[in-house]
Amino acid sequence: MTKIRIFRDSGGTVTGFSAAGHASNIYCAAVSAITQTACIGLEEVAKAKLNLNIHSGYLSVQISPEDAAQAACRTILETMLLGLTSFDEANPGHIQIIEEVQ
Repeated sequence: MTKIRIFRDSGGTVTGFSAAGHASNIYCAAVSAITQTACIGLEEVAKAKLNLNIHSGYLSVQISPEDAAQAACRTILETMLLGLTSFDEANPGHIQIIEEVQ
């Protein structure tokens, strides 16, 4: 199972996320595609500076409070969460989404 943590500030704005663990190949690939597309959007569209930590079976992304406040960053991260939630609803038992306030 892949555990996805969504990090929010006290105002509810997403400031980062992490994905850890492996599901079977097709499910892992779907999670990777959704999260990596969000990273590309954050960097290329929103021009956010990402603090990335990547290794086998793990991806962690943090952005600054200033970048997190940008409409483009909020839209990309909330859309990523919608995609992950929709995927989980259609394929229960393969991912776990945990939201944390930091």
